[in-house]
Amino acid sequence: NNILGTLPASIGLLSNLEVLQITLRGGLGGTIPSEIGLLSNLVELDLSQNKLTGTIPSDIKELQALENLNIYDNSLSGVFPSEVGNIKHLVKCLANNNNLSGYIPSQFWYLEHLRSLEMDDNFLTGFGEPNEIMRNASTSLQILTLCGNHFDGLTIPSFLQKFEKLEMLLLEDSRLKGTISAETLINMPNMRSLSISLNEISGTIPSEIGVMRNLKHLYLGGNKLSGTLPTSIGWLTDLKDLDLSSNPLGGRIPTEINHLSNLIFVDLTITDLFGSLTELCAIAKIKKDFSISSSCDENKDIKCWCCVLHDK
Repeated sequence: NNILGTLPASIGLLSNLEVLQITLRGGLGGTIPSEIGLLSNLVELDLSQNKLTGTIPSDIKELQALENLNIYDNSLSGVFPSEVGNIKHLVKCLANNNNLSGYIPSQFWYLEHLRSLEMDDNFLTGFGEPNEIMRNASTSLQILTLCGNHFDGLTIPSFLQKFEKLEMLLLEDSRLKGTISAETLINMPNMRSLSISLNEISGTIPSEIGVMRNLKHLYLGGNKLSGTLPTSIGWLTDLKDLDLSSNPLGGRIPTEINHLSNLIFVDLTITDLFGSLTELCAIAKIKKDFSISSSCDENKDIKCWCCVLHDK
C-alpha cells in the first residue's frame, strides 16, 4: 500500500486495543509517541519495517499485557529502556536492524516468559552486569540472536549457560574475543543452531561440543580457533551444516566425522586440516544438495573426490 505518515499521540485513546500492527514497509515515519504506554491492554505491538526514528519511550513499561514486541527494520536509536523489565509477560522481542546502542538491559535476561530476543544489526556494546545476570537470569530463553553488533573485546557471556532451553544462539560478526567455554556447551543440550563465525574467538574447540546432540547447524568459520577437531564431532549425528573455514585448525580429520550422515554442507577451506572425507562423498552420491568445500596444497591435502577444492 501507499500509506504514509506518523503515529499520532491520539493512539493512546484506544485503551481497549489488544493488537496494533502497522507494517507499511517504510511508510510510517516519525517517532513512537509516549502515549503508546496508555494501551494497557495491548498484547501485540508490531511497528516493524518502517522508518521510525528517535528512541524507544520508557512508557512501554505500562504495557503490562504485552507479549510480542516487533520493532525490527526501523531507524530507532539510543539505548533500549531498562523499563522493559516491567513487561512481565513479554514472550518475544524483535528489534533487529535499528541503530540501538549501549548495553542490552539486564532486565531482559530476568523476564520469566521471554522465549525469543533478536537484536541483530545494531550498535550494541554490552550484555549487562554478568555476575548479577548469572544470579538472577530466567531459564526460559530459546532464541537469542545478536549478530552484527559492536561487542568490541568482550567474550561470549558465561551467563549463557543459565539458558538451558536455548535452541538458537547466533553471535556472528559481533567483534567477540575469548574462547569457547566447555561449561557453557555442557549446559546447552537443546541447541539446534550455533553460530559464532566472523569473530576473533581463539583457543580450541572443546570436546564437550559433542554434548549438543540436537545440533543441526554449526558455524565457527572466520575465527582464530586452533588445535585439532575433537572426535566428539562424530556424536552430532543430526548435524546438517558444518563450517570450520578460515581458522588455523590443524591435524588429521577424525574418522568420526564420517558418522554425520545427515550433513548437507561442509566447509573446511583455509585450514590446515588433512585426512579423508571419502565416506562423506559416498553420501554425496545420493544427496543432490550435498556440498563439501576443502582446502588443498602439496603437503597437507584432504582426500575427497567429491569436494570443491580451493587453494589456500
